[in-house]
Amino acid sequence: MICNFSGNKFQNVLEPLGIPRDDGLRPDRKTIIPWKNGKELVWDVTVVDTLAKSYVGKTSEKVGAAAEDAEERKNQKYQGIASQYLFVPLGFETFGSWGPAATELINAIGKKLTVSYLVKHRRHPLMRSDDPALPK
Repeated sequence: MICNFSGNKFQNVLEPLGIPRDDGLRPDRKTIIPWKNGKELVWDVTVVDTLAKSYVGKTSEKVGAAAEDAEERKNQKYQGIASQYLFVPLGFETFGSWGPAATELINAIGKKLTVSYLVKHRRHPLMRSDDPALPK
């Protein structure tokens, strides 16, 4: 899905410069245009081992617990950029579970792509195919 997100509709920059971090690390990507409330979207991906000793107790009780923990840690690391950017941590587990923030963002991207497709192909329920405002 990140590959689709990297397409023309959602242009973004790989490991963007100029985002202040004390440790010198950079997030994975940043959109070029604002995503929400005038803020550019910044995200950082983490994949954690579902069966790691540090997670197996939690993951055996709750699906996605390790991914959720990873997203919380990323949020703490990037809390300093919250006033300038919309930061979303993307946490995934090796057994396929997604963290809540990853799920929310992927769903939002899917909705935007669906609306874009429907508008492009004149199938959006609020549009008429004979509307003169539509591109030919």
